[in-house]
Amino acid sequence: MDMNSFSPMMPTSPLSMINQIKFEDEPDLKDLFITVDEPESHVTTIETFITYRIITKTSRGEFDSSEFEVRRRYQDFLWLKGKLEEAHPTLIIPPLPEKFIVKGMVER
Repeated sequence: MDMNSFSPMMPTSPLSMINQIKFEDEPDLKDLFITVDEPESHVTTIETFITYRIITKTSRGEFDSSEFEVRRRYQDFLWLKGKLEEAHPTLIIPPLPEKFIVKGMVER
């Protein structure tokens, strides 16, 4: 996958926290769509945290399934951003929304 050829698509709504990325190696043949949405608060006896639903849809043959869904914590996005910046120092990795802003949206 050539990380230099991605085009971010605008969120459907400023409050939806939905971001979709379309990676284009060969237009319309091998697409990869990633959606991050549905923040969900989790409360345990030890901690309170928020997870986000990540849906990946693809027509790429190298994946076992055309659709994946997982939930990840904010710290997982921080880790991924750091790894991407480390692996691709010349690319601009978009900033993440601030943690306290996202937390406030879940509590509303």
